[in-house]
Formats: sequence, C-alpha cells, structure tokens
Amino acid sequence: MKERLYEILNEEQIHEIIPFLKQLTAEERKTLVPSIKKMEREISKIVMTKNSYHTVGSANQHSIIDIASFVCMDKKNFGKNYWSLFRNAEQAEQILEWGCPEWFSDFINESVDAEFTAFNYQDILGWTKKGYVQPRPELLGHHLSNYPSNLDQHPETLETHFWYLCEYPSKSLPFRKEWFPLVQKLVAEQKIERKRFLRECLLAANRNFNKNVTGWFMDAFTALKPTENELIELQDELLAGLASAQSKAVNTILNHLKKIAGAGIKTEELSHYLPNLLSSEVKTVVASGLSLTEKIFQRKKLDPEMLGMALSTAFVSKDDGIQTKAAKIILKYIPPSENIKEALSHYSDNILTNVRPLLEKYIEDKQQELQVITTESPFLISDASKVRVLENFEDLMFFLPVAIEDPYSQHCDIALDGFIRFANEVDAESVKLIEPVFLKACKTISKWEVPYLSVLLCNLIINYGLNLLEKYPDQLKNLEKIYQKTLEEEAARETYSNYQKKLGPVEKVGAESPAMKAFRELAIYINQKIRSGDNVPLLFAITHSPCWVSPVSLVEKLEIYQNKNIEPHYLDVQLALQRCALDNISEALVLAEERLKGEFKDLLLSSLVKMPFLKEN
Repeated sequence: MKERLYEILNEEQIHEIIPFLKQLTAEERKTLVPSIKKMEREISKIVMTKNSYHTVGSANQHSIIDIASFVCMDKKNFGKNYWSLFRNAEQAEQILEWGCPEWFSDFINESVDAEFTAFNYQDILGWTKKGYVQPRPELLGHHLSNYPSNLDQHPETLETHFWYLCEYPSKSLPFRKEWFPLVQKLVAEQKIERKRFLRECLLAANRNFNKNVTGWFMDAFTALKPTENELIELQDELLAGLASAQSKAVNTILNHLKKIAGAGIKTEELSHYLPNLLSSEVKTVVASGLSLTEKIFQRKKLDPEMLGMALSTAFVSKDDGIQTKAAKIILKYIPPSENIKEALSHYSDNILTNVRPLLEKYIEDKQQELQVITTESPFLISDASKVRVLENFEDLMFFLPVAIEDPYSQHCDIALDGFIRFANEVDAESVKLIEPVFLKACKTISKWEVPYLSVLLCNLIINYGLNLLEKYPDQLKNLEKIYQKTLEEEAARETYSNYQKKLGPVEKVGAESPAMKAFRELAIYINQKIRSGDNVPLLFAITHSPCWVSPVSLVEKLEIYQNKNIEPHYLDVQLALQRCALDNISEALVLAEERLKGEFKDLLLSSLVKMPFLKEN
C-alpha cells in the first residue's frame, strides 16, 4: 500500500489516487496515516530563491496528499484545513459522494473560526441537501455574509438564513460592498421584513461584534431612514443600545433618539442611561447626550430633576465646551433645589474656573488657599527610564512575541536592536527556540487587521526562520508546515482586490503611505544586516522610555560606524536625531569633540547645538 501511494505521489498520478483509496478497507486507510504525514512533510519543504519561496512538491502532489489526508485521517489529524482540498469543487464533490467522513459535518460547522475557506454558502446548502452537513445557525449566517448573490435561488435564504446573518455575521461583512445596497433593495421589495431588520440592526449594538461589523449595522439602520413612529416602536431596543461598548453605536442611537425627543420618548428609562453617557471618555458621546437632554427639555414637560441629577455627571469631563454646555442647560431648565446642589457637590472640585460663575446658585464656592509649589523639571532621560537591554539569543527569542503584540512602543526597538546583535549567535540547540516565535509571527500576519509595524516585524522573523531552516532542517522541520499553511491563507486573502500583500520578502510588502514606505525601507535595511551578519548597532533604537535616544549613546554608536568606515543608513540617522534627548547634552558634546571626526562630528554637533527645542538652558 505504502509503495503504491509513493508511486502515485512521485509520478503525480492524481487521477489514480481516488480509485486507489476506494479499494482499501477503513483499517488499511488508517494504517496509511503516518506515511501520509511523512510525505506531506517532504513535499512541504521550502525552497528559497533570490526573491521568493516555493515548496518542493508540485500542485498535483499537494492535491494527492490533500485527498489522501481527507479520506484516511480523523478530524483531529486532518486539522483545520478548509482551503486545499476544496479549491477543486468538482473533485471534492466526487470524494464526498463516494464516502463522506462521519466527522465532516462537525468539521464544516467549525469553519466559522477559519480566516478563509475555499467553499461558500451555496456549497454548504448543497451539502446540507445531500445529508453531508447538519448546519448550525452560526455556520449559515457566517457564510451567507460572504455570499451576497443569488439570494432568491433558495427560499430558506431570505426566510431564515438572512436572520442568522444578522445574529452571526462574518467579520468580512462590512468589506462586502454589495450587501449595503442589496439590503436596501430587499427591504424596498418587501423580501425582508423592514421592522424586523431595523430591530436586528439595533440589537447588533450589544452583540459583541467588532467595531466594523457593529458600524455596518448602524449605517444600515440609518440608511433605511426609520420614521418617527418606527423609532417610537423600537424605543426599547434604542435605549438598550446606549449601553453598547461601541461609540459608533451609541452616537447613532442618540442621533435617532433626538428625533423623538418630544412626547414619544421614555424619559424615565433614558435617565438610567444618562449618567454613563455623560461621564463617557468619548467626547462625541457626551456632546450628543447633552444635545439630546436639551432637546427633551425644549419639547417635553417633565420633572426637571429626573434628568437634572444625571446632568451633574457631565462635569467629570475637563473639556471646557462640555462643561459650559451642561452648565447652560442646568441654568436654563433646572431650578436650584437641594437635590441638584447635592448632586453637583460631588463634582465641585472638577468644575472649571470659567464655568463656576454660571453655577453660582447651585454650588458653594469655598475659597481655598493656594499653596505655592516649586518643582524642578526632570530630565528627559535618567537611569530610571532606561529600557531593557537584551543579553543573548535566548533573551531575544523570549522578547520577540512581546514586540509582535505591541509594535508601537519601545518593545519593537528593543527587539530590533537584539536582532542585529544576536541573530547570528545561534547553535543546533538554541535554534529550537525560534519555532514558537515563528508560529506567533505566522498566526499574527494571518489576521485581516494587523498593525503595519507588526507586519514588518513578523516578516523579518519569518524570513529569518526560513534562513535558519536551511541550516538546521532537522531541528526546524515543523517550520515548513507552519509556513505552508500561512502561504495558503495569504493566497486566499490576495483574491480580494483591496488587499495589501502582507507575507513574503520585506521588499514586496505593501505600503500605502510615505511613513509606511519609510519604515519598510528600514525593515529592508535591517533584514540585509541580519542576513549579512552585520552586528553594527542601529542608531535609532530607543535607549530610554518612552521614545528617547541618549545623546551619549548616539555618539558612541557613531564612533563604531566611524571606526569601521561604514556609512549609516540615512533613515537610521534621521530617526535617531529626531529621538535624541536634547535637554542635557553637555556630556555628549564633550564626547563628540573627543571621539568623532569629519562628517560624523559635524553632523552630530550641528544637530545637537542648532536644534531649537528641548536644549538645556
């Protein structure tokens, strides 16, 4: 059996693999699993060329292994591969008709957690009809989100599955531009119940969707232009949405509540939500909450204390405009009762000096003696603010995951500095530490939304890992499989026209803005230094938190470049000078005079002395 499978693989007899597997018993297929895994490792080995990578195996060989894996393995061994086998829909259908694994339904239902799949909503409906899959609502809603077409083909799509989409949408829903006009058309044609969809849009505010998906539902609600009567009928859902963690949802709902700020609004229920709204850290939410409160006072007769007590929480904000607006509403609509005075007293110390006169009837202004405090301005850098310095290769491997998670901080600089110093201090034992870091980088870059500096750092790590794989193939054999899976996911993402390439040689990573292009150029420079074994330190690496380079350290690093007769990268120099702490430069000036010569000396002295800000007096 094994010999025949090797023959089919080596000769790329893809038309023979299904007939071969058909003639085997279940037990015989099970015994082939170790061999299939071994063959997969062999064909997944990475071959590096000057500007790209590819695997040892051909497309046909990968297809043969995909088919054998699906037929012979259980769900655990087959893993979460929703792409390879299903790219050839006709072939996948042929296999399922012959023998659908008992785990197939659970496998497909779990695809909602996958970044990409090669099958779609229509495929799932077909498999359901044939009994291969018993779909859960989450599965149907998720995949319908990615399939905004042929919605009239199956009655259950609009009758049932569309409502699953509202409850279990895919993260890619907002990026499917076809859905927005399509939903409006379906509502206008009464193929979707208008009131029910409006309600589902509001319920999205508290369903823990990400901000893009929540925002899509809020925009859909607004686009349908709900009438005043509809807003009054949906008032319970509108008010519940005020507790949303998404400011877009809260602001949208507040804007619609303003339209019913007259007799129709439930003032007492609203008063329970106002304190949280008016003490929000999001200024637009507070401003919109105040505007709604003012409209209610203008249009409706009510007990002023009902909303007046909540208004006091607006003085949590230190914003002059917010406090002035709140004070004017109180002054105009709320009498100075004991309850209001008590409520405002809790925020008295926070009320701004220019706002206090407006509220003189509401607060007791206790004259305080001001204590004169003299302070010395601390230096920008000190021993206490020194950032961590990595000591060896092991330190670097343990620190890189931290930098991946938080690239826009000192962590990224610490990691890059360590990369330059220790990337080539690796042996057959310590090299094993790269695997979890490589896996972390691949998993991070496989996400849709990744910070740009994370993209660059992850690619540096991945390219570094692939270089080590050539030197240590036995120790790092798992890297091939990890990278192959990541390559497939990237290929799936590239089918979207608006997708910027994230995986590959750093030179080919997408960059839209000038800032991105500059950081990519630095990443290319760092990658070249790592590959060439150049451990001359980076100039721009932060030495003191949060963002400073010590001028003394900069002099010492420039001396290294000078002594080695190396011209530093122009962006490395620019960024280092921008970060240089200039409030205490006397020691650095003396050091530069003693150690630097020519252009290095002129560059540093002119930068330290002539910059007009942050210099010592």
